[in-house]
Amino acid sequence: YVLVNTVHTAMFYANGGASAALAITRLAPLNALSAALVLAGGFAHDWIQYFCWALAFAVQVLSPYLVDTGDFVVRASHFCERHGLVIIVAIGESVVAIGAGLAGENLTVGLVANVALGLALAYVLWWAYFGIDDERGEHALAAVPDRRRSTVAVLAYGYALYPLLVGIVITAAGIKMSIAHGNEPASAATAAALSGGVALYFLGQFFFRIALRLPRAWYRLVAAAAVAATIPIGVAWVAWAQLAALVGVAYVAVIADDLITLRTGQHSAYI
Repeated sequence: YVLVNTVHTAMFYANGGASAALAITRLAPLNALSAALVLAGGFAHDWIQYFCWALAFAVQVLSPYLVDTGDFVVRASHFCERHGLVIIVAIGESVVAIGAGLAGENLTVGLVANVALGLALAYVLWWAYFGIDDERGEHALAAVPDRRRSTVAVLAYGYALYPLLVGIVITAAGIKMSIAHGNEPASAATAAALSGGVALYFLGQFFFRIALRLPRAWYRLVAAAAVAATIPIGVAWVAWAQLAALVGVAYVAVIADDLITLRTGQHSAYI
C-alpha cells in the first residue's frame, strides 16, 4: 500500500499537469499519513492493528474536505468506467462464491435450481446499477462544473460505493453459506447476510443517487426495506425459499423503477 501510494503521488506530480500537481502536493501529506498508519497496523497486533487501520480509513475519508481538491480535473467517462469495473469485479466474486459453496456436493436437481437462483441474484445486482444508473451517473457527473466535479465524484463514486461494494461481498458470503444447504433452515447470520447484503447494496445506490441528484433515490430505500423483509423466510422455513423470494422482490423493485424511468422519456444503452 505504501508503494502504490508513493507511485500514485509521483505519477500525478510528474504527468498530471500543473493543476493536478498542485492538488496532489496538498493531498500527499495526508495520503502518506494514511499509508504510514496502514504499515504500522501491519506490524501491530490485536486492537492496535484495527485502530491503526480504522484511523487510516478515517484520514482517507476526511482528506478531500481538509484540502482543496478542485484542481483535479475528473474526466467523467473514464472515471465512471473505472469505478464500474470495480463493481463488476465484486459481482464476479459473488459468482465465484457460488462455486466455492458447492465443493464436494452431489449434483442434484435442487442444487442446480439453487445455483440458478444464485446466478439470478448476481445478475439483478448487475442490472440494478448498469441498467440505467451507470449511464445516468456519468451524464450527471459530466454536467457538474470542473471545480466542483472532484468533490461530487468522491461522494458518488467513493463514499456511496462503499456500502454498495460491501453489500456485494456480504451477499456473496450469504450465497456461499446457504446454497449447498438450500433445503434446510438458514441460520440467522446466513439469512441476514443473504438479504441484508442486497439491502446494503440498494442503500449504497440510494446514496449514489442522492450525491448525483438522480431522480427517485427513495425508490432504492424502499427496495432495501423490501429485500430485508425476506430474512425471516430463511430462518423460519428453508434457505432456498428465502433466496427465491429475495430474487423475486429484487427484480420487481428494479423493473418497476426502470419502467418509470422509461415512461419519462429516458433510456440507456441496455434498455
